[in-house]
Amino acid sequence: MAEGPRYEIPSFEIGKAFPSNDPKSVSLIRFLLASQCLAAIARLPEVVPDTPAYEESRHYLMLLALGAAHEAGNAFAGAYKHGVFDRLKAVDDEEMNERLKLLVRETDRDNPKSLQSKLVTHGRNKFAFHWDMKEVKKSLSKLSGATLPAWSGGEDETVMSTAIPIVERLTLKSMELRAGSVKKLNGLMEQVARFQGALFHVAHGAYTVALADNRKAAGVGGKKKNA
Repeated sequence: MAEGPRYEIPSFEIGKAFPSNDPKSVSLIRFLLASQCLAAIARLPEVVPDTPAYEESRHYLMLLALGAAHEAGNAFAGAYKHGVFDRLKAVDDEEMNERLKLLVRETDRDNPKSLQSKLVTHGRNKFAFHWDMKEVKKSLSKLSGATLPAWSGGEDETVMSTAIPIVERLTLKSMELRAGSVKKLNGLMEQVARFQGALFHVAHGAYTVALADNRKAAGVGGKKKNA
């Protein structure tokens, strides 16, 4: 049975599609680079083994994703100021426009109610990419009466199989204290997941539209070929 038509993978000349002397192009590519960290982090939990050590790693990836979302959020805000998304907003895609509205709202660091202000940037600065002494002290104080095993798993005593329970307890306590309660934290993390997804999809959407608008660049758009 014959296969349907195939498409060549489009190609383009970088300097024509994204000239380095154009702030809009540079800002878009900066945002695309920053958003890829979120995709890389999201792909990992599904492929790691089900052991205490790797469960600890999944938890740590969640914290690192806060830091990555902070950086991608900053890059989005910069790109928005340069008008990078004007063409994307003009595309008749309701879902993409809703993602853009979400990102404009949630990356507003002057608004204490924005997601970046409430959790993302605080998490990056206090218990993800950076560790704040006061934050660690506060969490230790709140958990001072708790009893924990020194480690879990680790029968072979290697770092590949050993988890340190105090790590998860302290970081979760820090996040809980920031959110106000476990229930509020769960709600915020659901918002963070949508925020991260929007960052990734908007970056790719803007990149795709930019390529389509630069058809003079060699091969942009691709050519149909028969099987």
